[in-house]
Amino acid sequence: CAGQSVVNLKIPFKDVFVTRPGMDADEINKGIRDKRALLVTPDVYELRKPIKIEKDAFVVLGIGMATLVATHGEPAVEVVDNVTEVRIAGLILEAGTPMSDEPTDSLLRWGERRKREYTLPGPASGIASDVFTRIGSFKYRDCPVVRADTMVEINSDNVVLDHLWLWHADHDDCGTDLPNKGPSDKCFSKHGIVVNGRRVTSYGLASEHTPKGHMLVWNGEE
Repeated sequence: CAGQSVVNLKIPFKDVFVTRPGMDADEINKGIRDKRALLVTPDVYELRKPIKIEKDAFVVLGIGMATLVATHGEPAVEVVDNVTEVRIAGLILEAGTPMSDEPTDSLLRWGERRKREYTLPGPASGIASDVFTRIGSFKYRDCPVVRADTMVEINSDNVVLDHLWLWHADHDDCGTDLPNKGPSDKCFSKHGIVVNGRRVTSYGLASEHTPKGHMLVWNGEE
């Protein structure tokens, strides 16, 4: 459960960075450098690099279906190792990397992918709430065929997941709709979620239609 440090946490608005439509990852990462929270306002943000969370108790809140599109094979959001009490909520993370033979990173990566020594239970790494991911072809982006190998990857210990919907589109506005094959069927996804961290808890997890692997891969212990 979350530590006492974030119970009834209040962050003054002067400590919040607010995005503006059209911002890229460099602008957002620069903006949050001296802040305690990020408010992602309604828009579609095309990101060549991840928004990187590197502080304890940092809050990311999307409003109005704020959408982060990973366009160059890197995560849309990355939480680094060894931070605690991070909160991420209210985001859509979308695959935008054009189809190729090159593997991509996950849309949300929490912690680095490495072998970990056993650790005793400690402070919560954080919680992801109401986070939705999608892979597919959509008309607003001119119906591209895209790739995201994994939608969510949890490598850190002590993470809580609360209401995640991870979707490879089985219908779209580009012609895909059962029984008709369409461009979303040509998009690549392998896993919905991969959990490698220990003591990860999930509530209300939905993962759908990943054709090349598994909807859920749970390697974490305890």
